[in-house]
Parts: sequence; structure tokens; C-alpha cells
Amino acid sequence: ELQPPPPEIVPLVSFNAADVLAVEVRTGAGHVGAQRRDDGWAGPVGAKAVDDFLRALSGVGRVSHIPLGDRELAEFGLEDPARSVVLVRRQPLAPLRIDVGRDNPASTAVYVRVDRVGPIVLAGAVLTWEIDKFASRGAATAPRP
Repeated sequence: ELQPPPPEIVPLVSFNAADVLAVEVRTGAGHVGAQRRDDGWAGPVGAKAVDDFLRALSGVGRVSHIPLGDRELAEFGLEDPARSVVLVRRQPLAPLRIDVGRDNPASTAVYVRVDRVGPIVLAGAVLTWEIDKFASRGAATAPRP
């Protein structure tokens, strides 16, 4: 008996990794960034970690979206998000910003807003894990003040 095809995953954000010139990740633990150079990536995380992060980010899907106005942002942890990712892209492409708020009640997804506009989106909780993993790699290799 044939199974129906799985529902198509709608990506949280669509981008070409080759267009990304810099990655900036902010978490409660601090800020980690990486800049593209001719020979790879410069920054406290290794080039493989940046490439893995971009690949993981491109695979995060939208679970659903919540059409809410700005007044409800605080309720979802998006007024002052605990985590954010900025992908600086080649001109004329605008930077992509992903703000990550609270977990949903089941902790299977997180509330997200892209570029500080539009709907609040529910994205897979793997997003939080990937951001924290990337940030901790940077923190582990950053020089201590």
C-alpha cells in the first residue's frame, strides 16, 4: 500500500550559503561571529562549524505561523529575543535576521520572527540547539579577557 508523500518542508529562511559573507549569532552567553575570506572563514569558530551551521539553518522548517501584531511579541519572547542570527549577504541582497523567542508549550518548536517583520513563525526546536552549539564553539575558542 502506497503512503502519501510527506508534506513538503517550507524552509524558515531561503538563502544561498555562497552569498553569505558573515554570520553573527547572539545568545545569552554572548556574541559569536565569522567572516568569509578568500580561503574560508575567519572567526573564533572553525570553517567547518560555519558551513555546518549554514547547512543546518537552511534545513530548519516552518511548522506554522501565527498572524499577530507587534503588541504580542513579548508574549512569545520576541520583544527582546534570547537568541538571534544575522546572515550578512553579498550586495544587493539584504542581511537576513532571525530572532528566536520562547519554546512552544510542548518544547518541540520555538517562536521565531524573520527580519523583524511579518508573522511569528513556529520553527523546529532544532534551531535553538544549532544556535547554541555554534555559540558554544565560539565561546570555547574565544580568548579570555
